[in-house]
Amino acid sequence: MLSLPALRDLRLTELTEAADGWRKVSGRAHAADQRVESEMLKPLKETQVGEAATAAYKRLGRVRQNFRYVYTECALIETALRGLALELEGPQRKLEHALEDARQLGFTVLDDGGVGYPAAGAPDAGGTLPQGGVVRGRPPSHGWFGRQGGFGKGDNPNEERARALADTIWSALDEAGEINSQYKGAIEKLKAEQGLTVDSGTWADVSGDMASVHKAADDAMKSQIPLDKPPADRLEWWNGLDEDAKTQLLAAYPDVIGNMDGIPTAVRDQANREYLPILIAKVEAKPSSDSKARDQLIALREIDRKLNSGDVPPMFLLGIGDQGNGRAVIAFGQDPDTAMNVSTTVLGMNTALDEDFAKKDLKGAFDIAAGARVLDPSSTTIVWMGYDAPQSLPEAMDTKYAQKGAPALNGFMNGLVTTHQNGDPHLTVIGHSYGSLLVGTASQQPGHIPGADDIVLVGSPGVGVDKAEDLGVRPGHVWVGAADNDIVTHAPSPSSLVDSVRSILTVDGPPADQLIHGRDPAAKDFGAIRFQSEAGPDEWKFTDPKLGINTEAHGSYFNPETNQVSVDSIAAIVANQPGKVAYEIPRGAHGVFVPGPRFQQ
Repeated sequence: MLSLPALRDLRLTELTEAADGWRKVSGRAHAADQRVESEMLKPLKETQVGEAATAAYKRLGRVRQNFRYVYTECALIETALRGLALELEGPQRKLEHALEDARQLGFTVLDDGGVGYPAAGAPDAGGTLPQGGVVRGRPPSHGWFGRQGGFGKGDNPNEERARALADTIWSALDEAGEINSQYKGAIEKLKAEQGLTVDSGTWADVSGDMASVHKAADDAMKSQIPLDKPPADRLEWWNGLDEDAKTQLLAAYPDVIGNMDGIPTAVRDQANREYLPILIAKVEAKPSSDSKARDQLIALREIDRKLNSGDVPPMFLLGIGDQGNGRAVIAFGQDPDTAMNVSTTVLGMNTALDEDFAKKDLKGAFDIAAGARVLDPSSTTIVWMGYDAPQSLPEAMDTKYAQKGAPALNGFMNGLVTTHQNGDPHLTVIGHSYGSLLVGTASQQPGHIPGADDIVLVGSPGVGVDKAEDLGVRPGHVWVGAADNDIVTHAPSPSSLVDSVRSILTVDGPPADQLIHGRDPAAKDFGAIRFQSEAGPDEWKFTDPKLGINTEAHGSYFNPETNQVSVDSIAAIVANQPGKVAYEIPRGAHGVFVPGPRFQQ
């Protein structure tokens, strides 16, 4: 518990002035970091080759690391000091009000928090007033700490007033003491040894420092950053900040700002690029026996390599994290805030932040983006892994993963609409496998999927609705890809299996087109437009080590090496050029598909 004189005499402006000083140092380090990048590293890479250039590039990279370390740590110190001042303001104000009330009543407040009150009340038969005394505060539900002074036969009305003031004073000192202890621990960690080398171990320390400051400043952060507000309010908040405040937030809270829907793409990309080495170091520091950490580390390093590869179309990192099965939101193509065609792909079962995601899943998005950009350069494709996907067949039978992920997907889509700079973009949502169920579930929330113009379902086990018209987009804007030998698109629901047996035994006709999670989207009666897909291997062999079945056809929809026709059709839908889609007869239909007016462009 903080002492009364310490809280009473504390000048919070000294804390905020110190925070301002650390902000300036952080800002200068950030400016130096940017100058090294733009004025030294970039020209060197573009104009020089050879061993000397490579050595110089490496040494300048170390200089950048040093500046980035100073930039981040100083911002954390500023955050801690500013948060401490902000949180101590409440208990100090409470104490000041109690001291003023005591003064008005003529009571005496001791340095230990005790409140002395004078004799008062009705005199007894001998004319003696009830005695005064001293009372001290108490914690809630713990009784009195103590009371000094005697009492006459009558009640002294000053006693209860003094008790109330003493409790208020104790509460203020106790609250201030807890706040001080929280921040003391965080600030004491923000130290660096002279001459340290900024390496992965250093960034692991930064990760710990960041976690400590965030924990201590949690209440201050919640009051400063609109975490519980919709994307439009977040964008308004961000745009209202001055550049110094933005720089400080990017340094102290890159993991928070980088994952906030409603923050501009360029800002999220910058924040996540700055957070990535910290996250890598954090995961590296986990025990070698942690298999999930090992998988995530492989993925994070591959993502870092791709970010710096210079590949075209370019890459934007819109989200990254190690919570749950891992989080990653990655775009390929034009900046999503300016591209006129933006697609978001939701992946399904077994998706996690691992090597398969970083190498195979991201390549699929890259190939779709490349194909769409041939048709319209103003196109981008996003892979959204913002939920915990089921990791096994039994889990994939459960809808709870889609139900939990649907609000997050709609929040992300709302953010895309909010931050877009060119009016009304063409937005496509693509659901693969279990991801198609999540897309279907998101479409059933109030307002459907924000901004969605087209919905693409590939390798779907059902989407939770029986008709394409129930997905919340206009007729003719729901598309489905279903390879003939994709076992997932043939997997019936348990009730459908019973119906199938019953129909065979009673010769009642063909089995129902019910899959695990509802009607087959590729079926004629669902009402979607089916596009062509290579059939894939016609033997459902036990080849997948995780599932025990052949999943080549199921995983081929985004792979131009094995399913170019599917990739081309998805790219055409993303680029808003449906006339270039290769059509397929829906399951259960006969004859030749004749496109409607929308597809005769």
